[in-house]
Amino acid sequence: MRDDLTDRAMRDRAFAVAVSLIAALEGIASPGCALVLPCLGIARAELVDYGQRRIPRFVRFHVADRDTGLADLDGRLDALLGDSEDLQHTACGSRRHAAGCVARSKPGGDPG
Repeated sequence: MRDDLTDRAMRDRAFAVAVSLIAALEGIASPGCALVLPCLGIARAELVDYGQRRIPRFVRFHVADRDTGLADLDGRLDALLGDSEDLQHTACGSRRHAAGCVARSKPGGDPG
């Protein structure tokens, strides 16, 4: 029972970190960030299941640059896919949209 509680707390923490990282990425004011905002917004909406899943509080993040933050987000969403059955559907959609962010951020990336 204790291990189940510990696992749940770790999954909840990983979820809160992923949502917080998306919020931090949305707040970056650097060249090209406007291109990825729609993808980030959709990724966050899917991850929180359109408001049905909430985090108790955000985790403070400093994101040095967009590309590093997007790579970090991709890894965190990938980990959520493997670790949490209840988040697999929303994390999968979020990861797909995060991948769209990465594609848009590349020179000559898909604008749509």
